[in-house]
Amino acid sequence: MPRFGKGRLHSPKIQKSLVARMLLKIFGNMEITSSHFHFMRNVRRLKKKYDFKRILDAGSGNGDYAFWVAERFPDVSIDACDVSEDSINLCKNAQKKLGLGNIDYIQMDLREFIRPGTYDFIYSNHVLEHIPENLDVIKKLVTSLKPGGYIYIQLPDADQKRLDWGEKYMEEHKKWADKEHIGLTLNLKSLSGALRESGCEIIRAKHTEGVLGEISFKLGEMARSYYRSNAVFALMLPFLKIIGYLDSLMDYKSASGILVLARKTND
Repeated sequence: MPRFGKGRLHSPKIQKSLVARMLLKIFGNMEITSSHFHFMRNVRRLKKKYDFKRILDAGSGNGDYAFWVAERFPDVSIDACDVSEDSINLCKNAQKKLGLGNIDYIQMDLREFIRPGTYDFIYSNHVLEHIPENLDVIKKLVTSLKPGGYIYIQLPDADQKRLDWGEKYMEEHKKWADKEHIGLTLNLKSLSGALRESGCEIIRAKHTEGVLGEISFKLGEMARSYYRSNAVFALMLPFLKIIGYLDSLMDYKSASGILVLARKTND
């Protein structure tokens, strides 16, 4: 049965930790934000009305999204593109152990990636904020879609508003984000506008990771980064995952993240 994050069981880092292996086997993944809930829900809905076959995972990272899609929809073919050779090698190892034969890998900087009219569906989950010239990347991704194909993007919101509570637990994350988030920050309006200018119509645009998601994330950071206690995080995980799921059901007017699903208009 498809479970998001199950590929991580085969990560060398996870294999060294009995607690991490137990948590993954029980919960399927240790993600506490709502991003993957949004993704899975939107992809299931899309597949019901649009029978996509050729997919691009734009910034595949540790393979979580590609593995879930490949297992959930065995009739599709996925190109998983990432700039990191190490990440791709780890994904190939996990893929072999998962027995999935419908994923191929492309090692390339997304700023250089373009395959005109190739894909039915392209997704990019919290990747573009890490890439300079990300507006140009969006144009190339849309160019790589077939006419009538769909693109799904999740990003942090440039207009995000955070609760004052728990900011002291976010210091490590902020240092990481300042170093890693080097791309142009976008809000819902500017991301939707970039997709329209590239030849798409907006199907769904939504604020994500609102108050509930922020509470879940800050509590997780409190355990992992502030107190540096995996045991505390393990005890909190069921509660945090429930909050993350409930967060994905909310309709926020402002939040920490954004998602847009768009369709390339016929040329």
